[in-house]
Amino acid sequence: NKASRTFKNNKNGYIISSHWKSSGKERNITYEYNKKGHYVQQIDLETNAVLEKYDYDSNNRVIKYELWRNGKIFSTKTYSYSKEGDFLKAMITSTDEKGTSAETNYFDSKGNNYKSNKNLQPVYDSYGNRLHFKNPTTNEITAEQKFHYYPKK
Repeated sequence: NKASRTFKNNKNGYIISSHWKSSGKERNITYEYNKKGHYVQQIDLETNAVLEKYDYDSNNRVIKYELWRNGKIFSTKTYSYSKEGDFLKAMITSTDEKGTSAETNYFDSKGNNYKSNKNLQPVYDSYGNRLHFKNPTTNEITAEQKFHYYPKK
């Protein structure tokens, strides 16, 4: 069972379409952007159906995400933002057929997502890339990332 996915980009490097093929099935998707270059929606070209949509506020932050299935909204996430100390606090409300739930994420000035625990300590490598978060109370390591650097030729 071989699968493949190919992408086309515009002159700005944004993905504008993808072609997916697996087990004899094919799918062609187009990606659309607003005047500011923000990704706003994904459309299935065979059915001309919206698959997902994004809305942004005047500060260029996502305020609404919709996942569509069969021409209807399947699930929605709404985002509201506030400042809390040195963090940007994002309140995310999710609604789907199971009901509504809420979560809070905290972001630092480098864009690191602390999820709900803003007391974590980010650990960086010598290049300034975040390797993981460390819980100063338990020493637990979370959100680990690995980087491979290759020598310059």
